Formats: sequence, C-alpha cells, structure tokens
Amino acid sequence: MAKGTKRVEVPIKEPTTLWIGDCVGGLLWGYEKLQSSISILRLDSERQIKSFGSTMNPTYVVVGSHSRTSPYEQWMETVSTIWPDSKRLLILGEWWPGHRRTHSLNEEWDTNYWFQFWDRIYPTLKSLPLPSLGHSKLATRLKRLVEKSEIPTIDRTSRIALVTTNTPSDLALWQELLPTIGLLPIARLPGSEFPYGEIPIAVVDIATIYPSDASCTREITEVERIRLRLPNALIIARTHFPSLHHWHALEKAGADLLISGLFHLPGLVDSLHCIDVTAGCERSRLKKPEGLTYS
Repeated sequence: MAKGTKRVEVPIKEPTTLWIGDCVGGLLWGYEKLQSSISILRLDSERQIKSFGSTMNPTYVVVGSHSRTSPYEQWMETVSTIWPDSKRLLILGEWWPGHRRTHSLNEEWDTNYWFQFWDRIYPTLKSLPLPSLGHSKLATRLKRLVEKSEIPTIDRTSRIALVTTNTPSDLALWQELLPTIGLLPIARLPGSEFPYGEIPIAVVDIATIYPSDASCTREITEVERIRLRLPNALIIARTHFPSLHHWHALEKAGADLLISGLFHLPGLVDSLHCIDVTAGCERSRLKKPEGLTYS
C-alpha cells in the first residue's frame, strides 16, 4: 500500500450457513447449489475454523463427509464446541450409503445423504434466503406449473401427474401420495404410449433397489423419451442410492429433480413451493399453488 493511502475496510456480510469438512463429488454438487442460493461460507481447514469461528454466529453449520475414513467425528465435535447454539446438519457423500446397518452416527445431528437434497437438505434450509434459478429450464417449468395451477377455469390436465413405474407396488405408492398434494396420478408402463394433452409433472420410478448399468440405462432412456414427448413438464426421477455419474446422466436426459427410495414428501413439496424465479431484472417468488398442498 502506497504511503499516505487510507485503508478502506469493506464490510463482509456474515454468512447464515457454514460448511465444514469434505466438499467433493455429490457433496460439491450440493454445496454449489447452496452457494448460488444462500449466504454460505466454506471453512476447509482447522486454522480457518479457529480463526473465524469465534467471530461468527451462523444459523446452520453443515459438516460434509465423503467417506467413513474422513475425520467427520472430529469436525462434529469441533462444531458442537464452537457453535453449540447453531442447527447442525451432517451430509454424507457417495461412500456412505448403507451405513445404518454397520455404522451408527450421532443422533443429535440431522443426517442426510447428498442425494436427499431436494426433499430433505434444501427444505431444512428453507428459512434462509431462497435460490433464484434464473432462466434455467427448471425455473421455466416450475413457473409454468404454478401458472397452470392458478388458472381459474377447470383444466382436466392441470392436476395430472404421469407416473411411469415397473410394478403395481410402486404405482400404489404414488396413487396414495399424489392425491394428498392435489395431483391425479396417471399410470404408464416404460416404453408405452402417452396420454393426450399437456402434463405438468412426470415421475419416473423404474430404478431397481440395486442399480446395474442396464437398469440405469433403461431409466435414462425413459427420461429422454418423456422429455421429448413433454418438453415443458417437471420430471422427477426416483432412484436408489444413485452415484453422481448416474444423476448427471439423468440431468442430461432431462430430469429436473432427484429423489431417493425413501423420500420425504412434505420436503419435496416445500421445495416446489419455495424456489424463486427471476424474470429479467425482477425477482418474483412462486406463489403457493392453490391445488398443491400437503396435509
């Protein structure tokens, strides 16, 4: 700094959420979504945690753990010591699925897998500033979905959800759940014809419990087929313990949201209600669809 130059202090807005620990693979995917949506700061070293910890009072602290070999217990203990009053989330990466059978975790923490972003992680953080998805395809589809739900006249297709499943048991699940949020499920088998008319939501639920390359390929092909037939629909893919590679392939095929085998319906509905849409320079929050509720 040149002599005589006055140092200007630039105020830094305190983040509402801190991210501690691993941030790779599926964890990085989730972190980047949060980073573009809320006030979040990642502290990736013990030195940073100790340097900034005493000066911050975050609402949430997230600990990311990519695998069971990461020092996640040390991070959790540090967080509990420095921020005892903050809400705490543990997000598990791609090497954690199946841990409940062999590896117990601290029950005081809200623990979720990385792929539970839309139905659990995101809704948990919904009290924070919500995301703007800009002019993305997802933003456009959500906007159309809500606009359609607010049409005062009766539209026979505005409450329909196309459900593609392999088995009667999977179909029965959606036949029970979707009416609770105001949607009428229309069943369809993989590869079969589509009903007429525009359909706002499509669910693809054909993944096997233990995914193979062949089953993943069938799922991706089905999403591609639905996207081609329903270019404006919101496509939800339900799969079991997906890899990040699998999810990226589904996204490329046209899927908008990913949910896991045992998903949380109220959280998923909250996500659909809470996503902001940016139109030009103006931000307009999606209003809660009158016919899309959870009780």
